[in-house]
Amino acid sequence: MSEPAATVVILHNRMTEAEYEAERAKLRATYGDSSTEAAAKRDQAMALLFARSNWTQEELAAKECKSQKWVDFRLRFGRFLNFSTTVLNPESLPTNLTEGRFRKYWEEADKFSGNERMRFAAVQKAMRENLAVVKPKQSYSIGKAVVADYADGKWHTPEAIAQAIPDATADGVTSVLEGIKDNNHYKCRAEKRKYGKGHQYRIFKQDKLIATSELETKLQPLINELKEQGRSNMATMAPPEVARLAALLQRLLDGWKQ
Repeated sequence: MSEPAATVVILHNRMTEAEYEAERAKLRATYGDSSTEAAAKRDQAMALLFARSNWTQEELAAKECKSQKWVDFRLRFGRFLNFSTTVLNPESLPTNLTEGRFRKYWEEADKFSGNERMRFAAVQKAMRENLAVVKPKQSYSIGKAVVADYADGKWHTPEAIAQAIPDATADGVTSVLEGIKDNNHYKCRAEKRKYGKGHQYRIFKQDKLIATSELETKLQPLINELKEQGRSNMATMAPPEVARLAALLQRLLDGWKQ
């Protein structure tokens, strides 16, 4: 009787800190830290590095100076990429597949469809059916239109913006808005908040930067005086003093706008 075939066990050794630093340096050298066109590849490479490191979530969060929730998102993205390469040609993945875009599909996947691998399969199916790949030039054109018309400090949904921009989709606009939020693309910054079942964004142009030291020096005394007024009771509060402080704040804002 022949002996049963031996089972091969692949051991994944834990990276040393030096090995991790070397891998991290390669990613930075190859993809940069703020390249628009390389954002998706950078996200994917980073997620795969996290997955390969065998570091704990706490260790990665401390090393990257990020929250554990931020790390958890990217670890899941890395597991999805590893899962996808076992059943798909990696080249078939969308070239604009950032962690943020993956997360949107993950959140929309049926939470009761089974284990993580089953949910990954549901995400793949949704991507194949719905994910439109935005070309770099098209994305840049959409981004310029978004900033030109919607960098007004007001809250807007990607769907509403997409309806007003020719050839734009909600996914494409969301990708642009996430780039502004995460990397200050187009010399703007953006904020995001939940809105119904989706999100709203508001954009602010950064056409003029003010040093934090100047802000602190000029604003802190006014803030302290306003706090002092806030601690007063109705008998001792001085409305003219509050009006004077408000006027000083307005004068500072007007000066910074010039």
